[in-house]
Amino acid sequence: MILPAFGDPQEETGVLGNVMLTTEAISTFGDSGAIAVQEPQARIIGHVVAGVPATSDYEGYSVIQDLRYQLNQFSARLTE
Repeated sequence: MILPAFGDPQEETGVLGNVMLTTEAISTFGDSGAIAVQEPQARIIGHVVAGVPATSDYEGYSVIQDLRYQLNQFSARLTE
């Protein structure tokens, strides 16, 4: 997925892998890095990495990146 870069005004685009788009905004400005939790198990499944906030005319959306994908990018593993 390619989308406008939010964090660095010098960058025009960013590339994200293994992401999910929500059907409406579940985050707002400043929420990048917040955990995404699968209910009812309360299992962490990823992090908010981008989004478009809701307005009176548009429901917006949030972009959630898969936790396993993030960990695999630097060969990390979770242990129980």
